[in-house]
Amino acid sequence: MKLIAFGCSNTFGQFLPDVWNEETELPIDDEGPSQFAWPQILADKLNLKCCNFGEPGISNKEIWYNIVNGESFFEIDDIVIICWTYSDRNCIIKSKEIKQLRYWDTLDVESRSYYKYIHDYYDMSIDLYMRMNYIKYYLDKKNIFNYHIMLDEFCGPCKGNYLLRWNYVEFSNISFSRDLDKAKDNKHPGLESHKAFGTEIYNKIKKKIHKNEQKNQREIR
Repeated sequence: MKLIAFGCSNTFGQFLPDVWNEETELPIDDEGPSQFAWPQILADKLNLKCCNFGEPGISNKEIWYNIVNGESFFEIDDIVIICWTYSDRNCIIKSKEIKQLRYWDTLDVESRSYYKYIHDYYDMSIDLYMRMNYIKYYLDKKNIFNYHIMLDEFCGPCKGNYLLRWNYVEFSNISFSRDLDKAKDNKHPGLESHKAFGTEIYNKIKKKIHKNEQKNQREIR
């Protein structure tokens, strides 16, 4: 039984002390995720092994892709938490690589062309809800507990009710307590913010986990 988390830099714990080089003042993204990030906080409260698959700069499309391709990794007693990221991020999934389309990368021709001629907020909102609903159905069919989060600052156009009529995913809008502290870049959440975030998720899901455990026990009998 393990806690499995998916998300972006805010799940990875980018810019926290153990994934930061003090000499170069640059993040160490290839040695993470951070042991101070909220997934580890939550796993400790649940007394579970933590598997943090947060990845800086990732899109919701790639989060979805990573989950559906992790079939052999999931077990029935696992707890999966998905912290969905900005709805306007995207990627191109090729046979041998995943090409990130980054709206901030003005030097990349594919990214620049996509955001200039193709990208649309409404379209990406539909795409996010579709992937979220697919993942819920996918993990529910495996009897795996799954909980979905959309950070308040990530929601953007998804805050509108125009898509909720066909959305069957119960998700929480949670904000990091950024007034507590910030990470080394002075933008991402810091140590205390991650602690508060992990605690808030724990308080939201502990009753749901208990009900899910009771359901699984009845099915085993």
